[in-house]
Amino acid sequence: MARLWLTQEERPNMNASTVMRRLVEIEEEGMAFYQGLAEGTRSAWTRKFALWLRNAEKGHRDYFARLAEHAETHAEDEDPWAYSLPDEILALLSARILPSKDQILREAPYTSDLEAIQLAIQAEERAALLVTRLRDFVAHDQRGYMERVIREEWDHKAKLDELLERLTTGESTPEDGE
Repeated sequence: MARLWLTQEERPNMNASTVMRRLVEIEEEGMAFYQGLAEGTRSAWTRKFALWLRNAEKGHRDYFARLAEHAETHAEDEDPWAYSLPDEILALLSARILPSKDQILREAPYTSDLEAIQLAIQAEERAALLVTRLRDFVAHDQRGYMERVIREEWDHKAKLDELLERLTTGESTPEDGE
């Protein structure tokens, strides 16, 4: 897949389609991470939860792809979508939020479920903050969906926090017979 985030020289070309395509990539990174986590974990509950998160990220990816297609179809009307993003947002769009699936699978034998969940918590928080920052740069009629994605990312983080607490304290997980 071609690189869709922008360098400093490319900044004048920033548009809604470019941002949405990068959000698609970020959600795909999340999907691959959670798939790798599911394949590499020893915990049945962590595996089930990782697959649930992978599917949630897929839903986000599909919606961002539809927004990108809409922006590309209406490129001539893109004035309301055109903007200049602050440097911090460009940096966030350029950074990889999660390690690749291949990297996760290579490291899984040496990574505990606790470490994987901690990494996922950080990633969900970063994703929520990124979408929060981008929300003000999308068309008004799309902000409701952005709000929903933000809430879902925070919800994912909260569920991961809960799972981490269970794993840390040795509490049983639903798969353990609750």
